[in-house]
Amino acid sequence: MKKMFYKISIVFINLILLSFYLEGAPQVIGTIDIKPPYPTLNYPSDICLNPITHRMYVTSFNSNKIVIIDTNTNKPVGEITNIPYPNEMVIDQSVNRGYVLSYRQIYVLDLNNNLVMQTISITSITASKLLLFSDINKLYVIGTRYDNNYVMKILTIDTLYNT
Repeated sequence: MKKMFYKISIVFINLILLSFYLEGAPQVIGTIDIKPPYPTLNYPSDICLNPITHRMYVTSFNSNKIVIIDTNTNKPVGEITNIPYPNEMVIDQSVNRGYVLSYRQIYVLDLNNNLVMQTISITSITASKLLLFSDINKLYVIGTRYDNNYVMKILTIDTLYNT
């Protein structure tokens, strides 16, 4: 039977891997514990994967960090700590670049060295989700703005120039 892996949410500090059999129900096939020397993650908020580099990224909103996991060994191998309140994250696999939503900013990460390349201010909305289309160099940001009532807005960012 073929197995398909799906993105799931994180419960506390355990990352649960699910395998979905096309003819059956999802089954837990293992866990990844994030423990010392990596501090406890307080409110893990997103998880994303770059299958090319075999790295998984877990954002932790209240811990102000992103934990990096090697998917070959299922062990944490590092963290990115200079982003306040990281929430949503997407990865452009073609250039190994990450985009992290942090309230009214998007941090552009070079995932080759885990450093912030640029910060994009998005003060026109309170952003909540990111959607990346790397084939056309577009990052979409959805959020709300209060103009006498709440209005949903979608911003478009050109990822080639990050504008």
